[in-house]
Amino acid sequence: FLGGRPDPDERIVFLVTDGRSNSPSETKAKALELKKRGVEIFVVGIGSYFNGIDEIRKVASSPPEEFFYVASDLWEVVKQIVKDISPTLLEAMNAEHDLPC
Repeated sequence: FLGGRPDPDERIVFLVTDGRSNSPSETKAKALELKKRGVEIFVVGIGSYFNGIDEIRKVASSPPEEFFYVASDLWEVVKQIVKDISPTLLEAMNAEHDLPC
């Protein structure tokens, strides 16, 4: 996902979840490994309630207010993330699609 990012080699991971992982310790370890390699991890919690919210907040990059989202509407979260990363890309998305596929 390049958009308007200053470094085209930068890597981004989007983790979409509705709750706790099957292996919390392994999930946190893998996330830490990715972060050490410079990968930004965006976590999107979908639904009105899910177990493991503390776990998935720790998986997200810091600060959580920039990398952790909770929503019942995935499309709105995707648009907010794209807006934060690349306003130009969001304009193009809005011009092509008023509604999610």
